[in-house]
Parts: sequence; C-alpha cells; structure tokens
Amino acid sequence: FGKANYSFKNKYLFAASLRADGSSKFGTENQWGYFPSASVAWRVIVENFMQKLPAFSDLKLRLSYGEAGNNRIANYAALGIFNSGSYPLNNQTNITAFQNNLPNPFLKWEATKSTNIGLDLGFFKQRISLTTELYENKSKDLLYNTRVPASSGFKKQFQNIGATSNRGLEFTLNRINVKNDNFIWNTTFNIAFNKTKVLALSEGETSLITKSLT
Repeated sequence: FGKANYSFKNKYLFAASLRADGSSKFGTENQWGYFPSASVAWRVIVENFMQKLPAFSDLKLRLSYGEAGNNRIANYAALGIFNSGSYPLNNQTNITAFQNNLPNPFLKWEATKSTNIGLDLGFFKQRISLTTELYENKSKDLLYNTRVPASSGFKKQFQNIGATSNRGLEFTLNRINVKNDNFIWNTTFNIAFNKTKVLALSEGETSLITKSLT
C-alpha cells in the first residue's frame, strides 16, 4: 500500500494511492490485484471573493476515483477439491475419492470502480451544513458460481462473469440547533436516490433467479 498527499496553499488538495492485494483464494495465475485511487478538491471558501459572502463558512468541491477488490469466496474454490466416498464390492466396503468441483486456475479478483463528485457547504460558522454526493460504482469480473456445460462432468464452476452498475445521488443536511457548554442538540436529515442495474451475466444468460432468506 502506498499513498501520497499534496496541498497547494491549503486551497487545492490532491491525494493518490495504490493497493496491491494478494489472496491465496484465487488461481495461481491471478493471486494479486492492483487497485489505484485518486482525488482532488478545491476549497473555494479560502478564495478572496468568498470574503464578501460572510454567511458561508465552508465551500468545497471534490472529485474522486478509486478501485477496490473483492475476494469473498470460499477457501479453495479455485482448486479441485476431492471428497472421500465408499462402495461395496465382494462383501467389502471400499474407500474411494472423487473430485467435487471443477477448478479454475484463472479465477481472479472481482473489481469495483467508483467515481464520486461531492459538494460541501457550510453556513453561519457551520451551524448549518450540507453535503451532496453524486456517485457511480461499476463492478466487473463478478465472482459467481455459474453453470457450465454438462460435458465437463460438473454442473457449476466459479468464474469471473458479468457486471453491475450502481449510481445515485445523496444529500445530508445537518443543523446545530443548540450548542453551549452543557448541552448540544443536532438535527440531521438524509435522503438518497439510488439505482442498481445488472449489465451482464455469464454467456448465454439473460436473467437470473435467486432465493433470499428472510
């Protein structure tokens, strides 16, 4: 993990990072994933022209992009696991072993790319503050135990398939109603509008029915 930060006149802010994550859950070909991120911010509140607007106590614009990995699958899912069994022969019980799943040495990290545009507003020495977030998250190479041709001898195999999109708009309004040495009363209001869409599934699939437990 590496990270760098830079500030110019406490007005323009820059940050960047790079993660290198390794997991033995994946095939030998793709155990490592590399996930960069970067962000910039403009603190408009420190500009000279903002001095003529005393009601503002904060005004900042933000833009960020980042990637994150997911390895939440069972241990050894990329490997061929053998189970033990038995069968009778000549009045004896014979022990055997059989392969339980289809290995995938090319299984790799699921990746989510996130883009965010933010606006921070503050009024009257932060007695009132508003944060607005516009975001989009796109996931690809989803880790999914998908169906495979019966000719393989198995029904399913863990693969990197499909893609999803999640985008939305969120507002958070905070107000300090009372603040003194003995008592603080805050009010926070939050509302979000979100839309999730499945962009792609495994080859030949146009829909997927799942069961949920309640």
